[in-house]
Amino acid sequence: MAKVPPAVIFATIAIFVLVIVLNLEVLKKSRSSIVNYRFSQHLTQVSSPTNNQPQKTLIVCINPGRMGTQFLTTLFNDSKIVSLHEPVPKMTGYFLENAISHPLNYSFNERMARKVPSLEKAVRLWKDNKAYKGYLPWTYAESSNMFIKSWPDIIEGLGPEWNLKVVILFRYLPRALKSQYELGWFKLYNGRGKWYYGVNDISPSQDRQHFRSFKSDEDMNRFEQLIAYNLEIAALAEEFKAKYKDHPRVTIVEAKFEEVTTSLSKAHEMMKDLGLPWQKLNKLPGHINPRDDRKILPTTIEECEMEFNKFLQDCKRHKCKIPNAPNLLLPERPDKSE
Repeated sequence: MAKVPPAVIFATIAIFVLVIVLNLEVLKKSRSSIVNYRFSQHLTQVSSPTNNQPQKTLIVCINPGRMGTQFLTTLFNDSKIVSLHEPVPKMTGYFLENAISHPLNYSFNERMARKVPSLEKAVRLWKDNKAYKGYLPWTYAESSNMFIKSWPDIIEGLGPEWNLKVVILFRYLPRALKSQYELGWFKLYNGRGKWYYGVNDISPSQDRQHFRSFKSDEDMNRFEQLIAYNLEIAALAEEFKAKYKDHPRVTIVEAKFEEVTTSLSKAHEMMKDLGLPWQKLNKLPGHINPRDDRKILPTTIEECEMEFNKFLQDCKRHKCKIPNAPNLLLPERPDKSE
């Protein structure tokens, strides 16, 4: 039997691998087409004027991590509003990648097909789950810092019976930075590409109002990476307000973490502004998720303030656009405690 030359063997293997890759791409495109078609059919059905749907309300929040998302979950549940913190699908990984690599409309149908069914199910928990007996009907709150990153256009994927209420929660940024740093974010707790992205990971074709840093991610120290992450969320919040402030089914309320976590009247005020019943909220949640047992990299509030102010000054010197957010304009710490 004649010996087959190695070059022929390698060429055969290369062709085989190429065929597999091409088939996977075809399957991926076919899957995307099927998803897009099915979701288009869903939109047609929910938008039909013959559907006698109850009015439904989705409540979400815009803020980076360590700014009070779990506090809001507890607050809403104490107000007898079904509320979940970071439930599945979390819209991380693949969905986040799509949201920062292309214009949002590129992956709209696929993202909505993934998220909308879970919301339709969650808004029925008051009715379908005995644990939520007596809770506000057809109302669901979901606290997740992924909302503004990977599904900010959700109102466009929900039927006309849905209303969206959005809390933009601000916290004195050096204090949030301190918590993020101590927990080892972006070093020991690194979810890049899964739940967060570097500000320079964003594709030039992206059509959103992102924060653009004067440094590459590789040239930034960890303080600078964390500050850029927080500025990015502030920029997206600013864009969201501009885009949806006049939308007839969207209500946007800004609240300060330091106020709603310490003042019952301020919490009531936030609820009223959202158009939500507040009378059942008789006291504030006592636990604000400090995660003291997980803090492994020490820093001080003074160091965080110094790093934050230095980064802002560097941004101004390099003519980077800084978001117009209340927590970036606070002249000093809301209180002098650590």
